[in-house]
Amino acid sequence: MIFPIEFPFTKTIPLPVIMNPLMDFLNYELLSQFKVMYVLLFIWIIGIVIGCLKWIGNIISTKK
Repeated sequence: MIFPIEFPFTKTIPLPVIMNPLMDFLNYELLSQFKVMYVLLFIWIIGIVIGCLKWIGNIISTKK
């Protein structure tokens, strides 16, 4: 939104109810100093690398 106003019909979501259990799960240690968040970030980064490699491969094959 451009203007920081709230309309009378908006519904607010109590974020601590949702975010506190989520952060507890993400900060859960699987091993010493190895959290669930690190595993998810690693999977995300691997997906980005694979996607970039496929994209570069498509560009190379299109130019041929």
